[in-house]
Amino acid sequence: MRAYVRAFPICLVMLATAALCAPAGAAETLRVGKAVPFAWTFTPLDVGIETGQFAKQGLTIEPSAFGGDAKMQQALAADVAELNEQKARLSNPAEVAAEARTRLGYVRPGTVPYVVDLPDVPTPEEEAAARSATPWFRTLWADLTDGAPR
Repeated sequence: MRAYVRAFPICLVMLATAALCAPAGAAETLRVGKAVPFAWTFTPLDVGIETGQFAKQGLTIEPSAFGGDAKMQQALAADVAELNEQKARLSNPAEVAAEARTRLGYVRPGTVPYVVDLPDVPTPEEEAAARSATPWFRTLWADLTDGAPR
């Protein structure tokens, strides 16, 4: 119980930090440690996973039960290694520029951005509604003449 009391605030801080630092549309994997594998109480983590609240925010949660401090340190070390890898990757200016272009839609100075706005393709229900809005004799004439106006 004492390990649970010590680990729970750490887990909450890690979860809150990840939730605040993550971009809104990014798919992130978050490893969360629990002091006991199963408890007779529901934690916000359990409720969020079961109701799909984390999935709606683009977070994939990997809960794991810590049996002691050694496992917690190992999990934290894995997170540190992942963050160091991300830091090294983003220290390259070309990678930062690529991220800015893909995530934020930035363009280089002097570049003309083009945004293609494709028309919406009508669904079969919309086509049926439009077809039923025309008078029957026009529909008959269009069927007989293969749509050629006269």
